[in-house]
Amino acid sequence: MNPDFTSSSFQGVVIGSILQSITPRLSLGIETAWQRQPMAGLGPPGTVLPSETSTSFLAKLTGINRNWVAAATIVPTNGALNATFWKRLGEKVEAGVSLDLKAATTASMPQGGGLMGQPMMSRVREGTATVGVKYEFRAHMYRAQIDSGGRVSLFLDKRLSPQIGISFCGDIDHFKVRMALFKVD
Repeated sequence: MNPDFTSSSFQGVVIGSILQSITPRLSLGIETAWQRQPMAGLGPPGTVLPSETSTSFLAKLTGINRNWVAAATIVPTNGALNATFWKRLGEKVEAGVSLDLKAATTASMPQGGGLMGQPMMSRVREGTATVGVKYEFRAHMYRAQIDSGGRVSLFLDKRLSPQIGISFCGDIDHFKVRMALFKVD
């Protein structure tokens, strides 16, 4: 993606991934991304930043009748874990859950260079759980989800004719709305 072969050192993004079926129900995979970009306005022309690499590992397990799927992705470089589970509950009803966790240490330079030019280290620990459901009618479909951060979403996709469809979406973040309404100065 956006490779630059004309500079003295290669710049751009290279991504490689593979997902291999181990058994008819189990698949394992790996994805690696490598990038290097030029330093815009910093240093002499042609100066590049050090390269960055990120690798993620993934697994997918499918039910015997293909009526459920469980998947997980781990990114060790930034301490991220994503786990999902989807199940067909009936002929027209599906449900799913997702869990996103991140636990990592990040380094940032404070304005003014910080304490003797040293980066500040901070721990990041955050997580979000999401539950969603989908119901299909003959000519339209409802999808709804709620997450642990208080965000509620609802989608309606309606088929007016075979060629024309219309979608409505509603989304509200209850915790942000509540904080804005009851903010004490």
